[in-house]
Amino acid sequence: METVGEVKESHPEGGGDRSAQHFPSDVPGKLVPVEGKPAGSLPDGETASADPQDDTSLNARLLDKLNEQFEKQIQLVESERLDDGFKLSVYAEWVNSLRTLNTELVQSLREMQDTCMERMQLMRAAYLKDFARFGPDVRLRRLQPVPDTLPTAPGEQIVSLELSSNYPIIPASDEMLVRELNAKTSLIDELRTELKDLRKEAAENGAILEQLRNMALERDKQLDDKRKEIGILQQQIVSLNDQLLKVKMVTATCIYDV
Repeated sequence: METVGEVKESHPEGGGDRSAQHFPSDVPGKLVPVEGKPAGSLPDGETASADPQDDTSLNARLLDKLNEQFEKQIQLVESERLDDGFKLSVYAEWVNSLRTLNTELVQSLREMQDTCMERMQLMRAAYLKDFARFGPDVRLRRLQPVPDTLPTAPGEQIVSLELSSNYPIIPASDEMLVRELNAKTSLIDELRTELKDLRKEAAENGAILEQLRNMALERDKQLDDKRKEIGILQQQIVSLNDQLLKVKMVTATCIYDV
């Protein structure tokens, strides 16, 4: 974890591994890295400016210089009419250099993100510690100056520091989480009430369905009885038809005899 005052230099576009690449000395216009100096460093005798955009502009110039050198190599290959294999090797080295630059840029961004996350965690831990000590009005509190018992050297000045916290992020987050929790709790209560009503309605519907089922069984039983009665009546009709036929035959015989 970096302390306050430390400056971590990162040159994502500068190509930290570019110094490890060497080109044949017999081909003019090649990159000749300076040993002992990292990529993106300033020449001797020059000091870095306080402008935060200097690193970016320097890295951009280095990237342009890298592309220019590779373009010169391609032009040299074409002017010397070298074979395609050498030309392909130059293109491959160019692509590899750009890929390495992108990898270094991503790595620098990851390191920056990790550093920010660590500092945010430390700030959050410090705030929670102050919140536990002073309560909700932690931002309005100040520690009482404690007398310094350490001896001071001549010419030194004692400076008393006050601890304060001006980060409303955590309470706002807590309030937001509490509101969200209350909303979800209310929603759960409503769903529970609806589920209870549905269960009650299902129980009532179950009783009604049971009554309807019993009524259907009773009607089926009545239909069976009526079906049996119809069968008996049909048998009686058949018997009466037979008797009527016999009477007709006897009557016809008597008439014929007379």
